[in-house]
Amino acid sequence: MSVESSILFIADTCQQRKATADALVHGSDYRVFMAAHDAEAIDVLKDAHVDLILADVENRDCDIVQFLARLRFTHPDLVRVLLVGEEANIKLSDALARTAAYQYLTKPLLAEQTCLVVKRALETRELARRHRHLVRELKIGEDSHFLHGRPDTPMKGEASHFERLVYASEAMSELCGLAREAARTDLPILIEGETGTGKELLARALHFHSRRSSSPLMVQNCGGMRRPRTQHQEHGIGGGLMCKTCGCDGDAKVTVTNLQTGNEERMERSAPVTPPHHAHDHHHDHHHHDNYHHGHEPHDHDHAHNDHDHAHHDHDHSHAPQPAALAAVAGLHTVTVDIERAILDKNDRLAERNRAWFEGREILALNLVSSPGAGKTTLLERAIRDLKNEMPISVIEGDQQTLNDAERIKAAGAPAVQVNTGTGCHLEADMIRRGLDSLRPAFGSVLMIENVGNLVCPALFDLGERAKVVVLSVTEGDDKPLKYPHMFKAAELMVISKIDLAPHVDFDISRCEARAREVNPEILSIRLSARTGEGLGDWYEWLRAARRHLALAAAQ
Repeated sequence: MSVESSILFIADTCQQRKATADALVHGSDYRVFMAAHDAEAIDVLKDAHVDLILADVENRDCDIVQFLARLRFTHPDLVRVLLVGEEANIKLSDALARTAAYQYLTKPLLAEQTCLVVKRALETRELARRHRHLVRELKIGEDSHFLHGRPDTPMKGEASHFERLVYASEAMSELCGLAREAARTDLPILIEGETGTGKELLARALHFHSRRSSSPLMVQNCGGMRRPRTQHQEHGIGGGLMCKTCGCDGDAKVTVTNLQTGNEERMERSAPVTPPHHAHDHHHDHHHHDNYHHGHEPHDHDHAHNDHDHAHHDHDHSHAPQPAALAAVAGLHTVTVDIERAILDKNDRLAERNRAWFEGREILALNLVSSPGAGKTTLLERAIRDLKNEMPISVIEGDQQTLNDAERIKAAGAPAVQVNTGTGCHLEADMIRRGLDSLRPAFGSVLMIENVGNLVCPALFDLGERAKVVVLSVTEGDDKPLKYPHMFKAAELMVISKIDLAPHVDFDISRCEARAREVNPEILSIRLSARTGEGLGDWYEWLRAARRHLALAAAQ
């Protein structure tokens, strides 16, 4: 095995731990961690990546079987091996079933036997990991029938599946039927939807049902790409602050609603940043396949260049760039960069004012970001109810439309202000300032800013927060940190939510955490389920530590 393979051994006697460590380390490349009971084991799992756990089920300090059973949900990728005595008081079959253990060993341990079992267990784990990876890449299940051209295979009840898309609703049945018809054509197909809704699964199903199924499918992640700007946007004409930076609609109509008073206020967006009018001479030629040639004489003008559309058929020709045309394009790009820099500089100045306001009142402000549906609001609802007697929490909710989330927060017992961004895709510092004017959070309180569901644009805009917290659910892909590196690099904490669903989805939590550390070596990670309460203690302790740190900084 590789030098990175790590083993955690849990036993309540020092002698047994030392003997086992000597047996595992001798002649192998394993890194061995030791723990006397479950609490120490949890500390190890927080600080280090562990591949396999070897645990003595006769531990007198804790219930190891119950602890390993919990790990099935919090660390489903861990291999579990049990160590039992020849006259153990537990029922071995029940322990193996509850812990889903790979194997068991009897005491006293034999070095060669222990190393062999550990080696085989880690090899099995690696083979399973590679299999999951290949299945994910090929999107082919063991029972996939697409190669045989079979129609939908009935699932349990009335559910059906189209490759790896499982569905039961009439809408999905209609969609997959339409997809099959489209797959038989050579037409270009546009698939739209929120992140994590299965666009790539549908694209792969279309590909494998098409006449091109024998050819490779080229997958390009477009999540971090900006939308192309129109020429009006490039010149800073028409539109407000947002469209120049991230490509979303600059005509966003922003409203701030206080859920306590019912007062609704419409924000006036900042005036567009417009470069000075410019006049320049240019000359450009267009050569078409029929040898027709036309030119434009030099002229002065004061307009956006959007009236020269030329469709070129496939033919051999070259467009030789003219010096004047190159200069015009270079000037255009300079204007765009200057506009973006001015916008972000202005936002940063407003964010620093917000940050000073928070620090002066010892308010812990956190910016919660995620894809839509990752569970930010549910997490906040649970935290508000659980911590209501410990720390005052208020919330600024960001959504494009509706007051739904803010009403949920209010029902949970916290003051809330809803910021609706209209067609905008993120919150900005001036929106937070306006929300604070309405919300007025208490001295020493916690302010949760739930940003618009989006992993791209919110990474660019500082709101004045103490830290960004990125929430990622196990129903999304474990490669999100690599797809959206800017967000994970900007975040201080990653919360992996909905871990109660981990046994039912193809999400490798440890791999996700490792990928996040590739992007941001300093990022912390917490695994939790707001529904079951698993891991919420870690989240609350992180909040307490952040408040203590803020109070100490203020005292100094």
